[in-house]
Amino acid sequence: MSEQGTGWADFIHDQLDREYSRRDVLNTRAAAAVTSATGLVTLVLAVVAVIKGKDFTLTGAVLVALCVALLALLGSAVLAVLAGVSWRYRVTSTDSMRAMLADHWTDSEVDARYVTAYCNLQTIASLRAGTTLKAQLLLGAAAAQVVAILAIAATTLILVA
Repeated sequence: MSEQGTGWADFIHDQLDREYSRRDVLNTRAAAAVTSATGLVTLVLAVVAVIKGKDFTLTGAVLVALCVALLALLGSAVLAVLAGVSWRYRVTSTDSMRAMLADHWTDSEVDARYVTAYCNLQTIASLRAGTTLKAQLLLGAAAAQVVAILAIAATTLILVA
């Protein structure tokens, strides 16, 4: 049995596993970002209500800062939800795998290893496009949360002063 290409095939298979793991981590982070944005909105509104009471009317800089915070948190939540979407990626078709078992079952190990590595590479390429998009959306969600936190801090400082 020829060992030709074994190292490359193993490397590509490991990359496929890593890409699936990367996608899973980003999906988990997306869910956490949605949860934190929702929690921050609730916290902001609760703090304002407790500090100023139910009859307090927001005006001026406090109103602007609070609106910025809420809009930034809304933007963060939307970006996080989009990051959690299961983006399409290419996989080896069922028909191709059937052909591997039928028409190509007797192919050499080297040819089989090559085709397997090629199929894995196609999946990796499409997975990376989706996970890169997820990462960019999460970066935007994080930036929006930073803006929201700064606006919340400004709101709090104005109310307390």
